[in-house]
Amino acid sequence: MTRVTASLLIAFALAVGGCESVEPEFAKGNTCQQTYELGNSGCGEVHGRILDASGTPIRAAYLSVMQAAPGGSSFGGAGQSDSLGSYRVRVIYFSVPDGTLAWVRFSVLYCPELFIKDSVLVALPKANVGQSVPALEMPDATLSLPTSAQRQAVCG
Repeated sequence: MTRVTASLLIAFALAVGGCESVEPEFAKGNTCQQTYELGNSGCGEVHGRILDASGTPIRAAYLSVMQAAPGGSSFGGAGQSDSLGSYRVRVIYFSVPDGTLAWVRFSVLYCPELFIKDSVLVALPKANVGQSVPALEMPDATLSLPTSAQRQAVCG
């Protein structure tokens, strides 16, 4: 991992940390809102839970939703799991056809040298601006996390 990547991950962690109950205005309610800044064409949501290998909820795991194919359409969304491991991520679309494939990525950052992540490929739901937000309920995601001793050995 490069210093730039590590710095970006830390900046993202600091920006998202402590904000688990704060939603941007466009993510509130059950209607796809127009964001105006970039002229979005619609939205969708993914939600579910993230657990460790023993079935314990993972608090403060980071989630991002990114298009699977490079170029062409664009969309994105990010969030963080709560104390029950639950997450809900609003995805904002810009010129995206229905049924677009996306990666839902889950990650936990312990220190720059220890970054645990995994991803799932899904077909995202989409509604146009002004329509009800379609939601994709994901099956429980599981991340294998390091033990305390392993974290200590790597992160100090």
